[in-house]
Amino acid sequence: MRKFKWSYNSEDDILYIFDPKKKSKESIEIEEDIVIDIDKDNNLVGLEIFYANDFFKAMDKDFPKKILNEVNEVNLDFGNYRNYIIIKLLIPYNKKVIEEKLPPIPIKKYESPILKYV
Repeated sequence: MRKFKWSYNSEDDILYIFDPKKKSKESIEIEEDIVIDIDKDNNLVGLEIFYANDFFKAMDKDFPKKILNEVNEVNLDFGNYRNYIIIKLLIPYNKKVIEEKLPPIPIKKYESPILKYV
């Protein structure tokens, strides 16, 4: 589990979760509304979610929109299952931790076509 910063742009409804201690080498569009940033060692250092309010509401109809504006840090827990990376967000809010699992990310999509030639 690693601690990441949480930055939400309410005007554009974009959530950016990032590790401020790491530098991104490349951004990879995983799904239409999800982009990940990886470092030189192919480690996840950032996660960008477009239409974040709709995204979280689709995963959890009771997800309070105000969380997006009020949270500053989040823990990410990573797991692997077969050919997928599983990312779980552990969001501290109102003295509780809200757990949200992102859709599984196929590892083949996670591999950058550019990094294959580096």
